[in-house]
Amino acid sequence: MSSTSEREALVKAFEKRLSEASDEAIIGMLEEIRESGESYMIPSLVNLLFATRGEALKQAVMNFMVDVKIQAAAEYFVSAIQNNPSSPDLYRLVSVCWQSRLDFSSYIDLFLTLLCNADLQTSIEAFSVIENSLDAKSDEEVKELTSRARSMVEHAAEPNKPLVAQLVKLLENFQRDEWQQL
Repeated sequence: MSSTSEREALVKAFEKRLSEASDEAIIGMLEEIRESGESYMIPSLVNLLFATRGEALKQAVMNFMVDVKIQAAAEYFVSAIQNNPSSPDLYRLVSVCWQSRLDFSSYIDLFLTLLCNADLQTSIEAFSVIENSLDAKSDEEVKELTSRARSMVEHAAEPNKPLVAQLVKLLENFQRDEWQQL
């Protein structure tokens, strides 16, 4: 078997194990996975956030995801966000993004879009992701982001407009703070 087909077999076996397990059993598995898990498990675990499962399991998966230290997981998280734009559970994964130590600065446009257009809870979580990503951005990138955010205020969904306006203020202050340090 090639490496790709071995990985696919592992993913299928893991997904089958998850689909057949109770929420309680999966919660127990998470501790085992925390110690000896592999990256191929992450997409299947992320998908549990969007599945018809109990609140306790979803919370346990969120807590697990916050502790993931493999930067490649950011790509899985972003893909799941893009594939579930209208899920009522979207806020959970966006929350994981800002609580984790992973770098989401290259996906800041996605979070800006969520800030403007998602439900209010998801928008608040997206605001936090953007805020946490600013240190990884250059001054020029922050200026560009400020300009984009400023132009999006009037087009944002009605309940999100104050958040987008607050982001603009944060970005302007972030720039001033950086300039004052020179």
